[in-house]
Amino acid sequence: MSITHEDIALVLSAALHNDQLDEALDALKGLRPVDIADALELVAPEQAWRLLERLPGRAEIYAYFDADEQVRLAREFPRATLARLVGEMPADERTDLFKRLDPKQQNELLPALAQAEREDIRRLSSYEEGTAGALMTSDYAMLKPGMTVAQALASLRHEAPDAETIYQSYVIDDERRLLGWYPCAT
Repeated sequence: MSITHEDIALVLSAALHNDQLDEALDALKGLRPVDIADALELVAPEQAWRLLERLPGRAEIYAYFDADEQVRLAREFPRATLARLVGEMPADERTDLFKRLDPKQQNELLPALAQAEREDIRRLSSYEEGTAGALMTSDYAMLKPGMTVAQALASLRHEAPDAETIYQSYVIDDERRLLGWYPCAT
């Protein structure tokens, strides 16, 4: 007999109701991010964010919530918690969420984000839906000149651990000027 998302949600709710946060977190260990998201969608929003803010890989888990659930949870998060979560999200997902928030939430969130994240959101959200700009991301892989292949691979693994595919990596100097690029996938 397999454990369902509903079973997990019941365990989580009971543990949190009894102020047993560690037990609730233990119930999620070993689960895939998509399964954690499915279980968290079945608990009260305040319980979901209480767990989510303490989970490693929370941005990946959050990405598995459907769009309406992401917005619902965003309303429950304290501003600083939401800003940390948004800062951990890939640029395109961060912008998609930002566009779904109401104007009041957008205005509250922007000042809590790092300047680079604010500028990224403003730039990416300025593109009209259905255009290439609306589909793109501003995330890219950077390498330093003089790196060995082993150092470059280690850097790419560290910089973009969740990237599905890296098509190009850009070699930049200390002042972030482009020195060259290398194709990474064919």
